[in-house]
Order: sequence, then C-alpha cells, then structure tokens
Amino acid sequence: MDGGAGKTSCVVFDTNSLFRFVELNAADSVNLANFCNGKGDGFGRRHSIAIQDIKLSHNTMIPAGVEVRRIVHMAISLDEGTFAGLIFDCDGTLVDTAPAHLAALQEALKAHGLRMEGDWYYPRVGLTPDALMDAYESLIGRQAPRADIYARYNVAFQTGLERMQEIPIIAEIARTWHGRVPMAVATNGHRANVEATLAITNLLPLFDVIVAAEDVERGKPAPDVFLEAARRMKVAATECVVFEDSDEGLAGAGAAGMRGIDIRKYYVPQR
Repeated sequence: MDGGAGKTSCVVFDTNSLFRFVELNAADSVNLANFCNGKGDGFGRRHSIAIQDIKLSHNTMIPAGVEVRRIVHMAISLDEGTFAGLIFDCDGTLVDTAPAHLAALQEALKAHGLRMEGDWYYPRVGLTPDALMDAYESLIGRQAPRADIYARYNVAFQTGLERMQEIPIIAEIARTWHGRVPMAVATNGHRANVEATLAITNLLPLFDVIVAAEDVERGKPAPDVFLEAARRMKVAATECVVFEDSDEGLAGAGAAGMRGIDIRKYYVPQR
C-alpha cells in the first residue's frame, strides 16, 4: 500500500493478533519470512515487533525503517478525537488474574473444609466478593465465615502474585494511549490487590486513576465505579470507552452512558 512521500504503509500481524499500522521508509528492505521466524528483532529502531510461529509459504520483502504510528486490535479500533478517556477493568481485562484468585479462594476455603471448583468459579469472575459469596452460600446451602475467608484469601492472593500475566492485546492499548488521554482502572476488586496486580505486571504507572470496591457504594453491574473514574479523570462519562470482560462490567458501563468493548471477542484465556 502506498503511503506517499517515499514511504509505504504496511500491516504486520503478531501472535496476539494485533494490527500494527506502520509507516516505512523506502530506503531499506527486510525479509519478512526471516523476521517472522524470530530473526527480526532489529526490525525498526524505534519499535521492535516480536512475531513467533508464523508460517509463510514465500519470502515477502518489505521496506524497513519502522516508525509505529498506530496500534489497534482488529475490530478494537480507537480513533483519536472520538473519545476523551479510557477505562479498563483489571481482572481478566488487563491481567489474567482468575487462576490466582481461584487458588487464593481455595486456600482460604480449605481451612473451613470447603471447596470451590473452577468450573463453578470462572463464569462468575465479574461478581463482587460479596455477590460471589452469596452465590457460593446458596450453592453449599449454608453461611460461610466470610470475614475469616476474606482475610485468608487476601494473604494467599498476595503470596501468589507471580502467577500474574498481562493480557497483551489490552495492555498494548493502554501503553499506546498512555499520556495521550486520561486513563483509569475501574474494578470490583479491592485496592490493595488491584495495585499489587498492576505493579507486578508493570502496568500500574500507565494509569492516572484507580477506582476500587471500597471507593463506591455499589459494585458492578451498577455504574458507580465507572462514573467515579470519569469524575476523577475530569472527563464526561459519555466520552469514555470501557474495556471489560464480564457481563456485569459491560452492563455497568452501559448504565454509565459509556461505550463498552467486550474483550472476550478478542481474547480467550487458556484454562
């Protein structure tokens, strides 16, 4: 594709299915087949694009000298000027935390002779802690000692942070727009756990605002966390875009008058 002024526009795929829109100087060229086989980490001095396990049936020559202009993920398209703030859920959106949360819950419940199975837990990851425990108590037919379970869970979660992995598709969007528009994390999780999660994955410095469960009266699916995030960012709610991985979160974003993007269309965790 002709980019004009001696440059060529090109689209490159990586294993996270990110479109990378780049402008290329026409002076040099690089063998894309070699690059895609892991030999191209020097491709572009300003941005290196890691591509693994892509099989090409022929050698494709493209110009080198890369300057990344825009990064989007297929249908996740953010056009500058069409929004004024970005809001991200944390668990399951920025970071794949569900296995760590489940392991911590299982450790906390074990002290009371209780068990929570993954097949039951994973469809409910968008619930607040109390809503999750309400559902669990209905399942087991009795009340559980929540205060002690929460205390044990928090300790176990903090000791299992090494399990955390960012979700590249969404983390890359946050990196791309950092410093260009205000960005917030709005979550049903508790602040200490959320900040620890973002810190261990090196995402914490990207965000201007974090709104956690203790900052609002109602958790998702109520719109409270999103409205509070917009207020703190000083951005109108209708000018915010929300990234979410749960029905509860998307309902809350909609109730706040915000555009919600369901990342489950683009990212499926391996369980």
